[in-house]
Amino acid sequence: MTPRTITAWITTLAWASFWTYNLYTNWCEASQMAFNEWGDFFAGVFAPLAFMWLVVGYFQQGEELRQNTLALQQQEQAPQYQVEELKQSVQQQKEMVKVTQEELEINRVSIEREYRKEKLRAQPLIRKTGGESTPDKENIRHLVLARNIGHLINRVELSIENSTLELSLEKDFFDNWDYESEKRLIFRHPASSTLSINDSFELHLRYLDGIGEQSSQVLYFTADKRGNFEFSSESLA
Repeated sequence: MTPRTITAWITTLAWASFWTYNLYTNWCEASQMAFNEWGDFFAGVFAPLAFMWLVVGYFQQGEELRQNTLALQQQEQAPQYQVEELKQSVQQQKEMVKVTQEELEINRVSIEREYRKEKLRAQPLIRKTGGESTPDKENIRHLVLARNIGHLINRVELSIENSTLELSLEKDFFDNWDYESEKRLIFRHPASSTLSINDSFELHLRYLDGIGEQSSQVLYFTADKRGNFEFSSESLA
């Protein structure tokens, strides 16, 4: 109930009380009035109240109209607020996706770095420990002793490539090559072909490394002045 309505009710009660009191104190004279006089009396008493309530109703309707207009404006603005909230939500989602992508990229780089370290630790490290060259009637036999000071490898396949000599490999497969174990690599080439210091070839090793993945390594052999072979290695993983 609005203050205007409360004021109107108080005025109505006060007005009615005032005329009730006057009617009570002047009842002797009032009881002598005719019916038409009573009609005039009540019309005069209630006409001001009726006019007052008419004015109150007018202002009350105006207030309700303003409230309805405000409600309509708020309803019109509500979709705009929803659109703004949706835009903010989309922007927040984009930022969250960006942060997630950055975290995933960091994790990917970290995992990749750890994988490369683990992959490197899982490779063999082949070093020459000795060797000799001995001729026979038809071939020259080159023995190279090679030791693995790296990780154990399995199913080792060997092949000669890019050779300047007509070479053959006596054994081209090992079941495994353990840490600190030594293998005998034996090569032969016809005695009719002369070995010079510029002669070279590649020995390709293909194997399962320490983490069970297929990897490869190349041993680069070159002939020295004494007719023996030296080598260096390069991992192709």
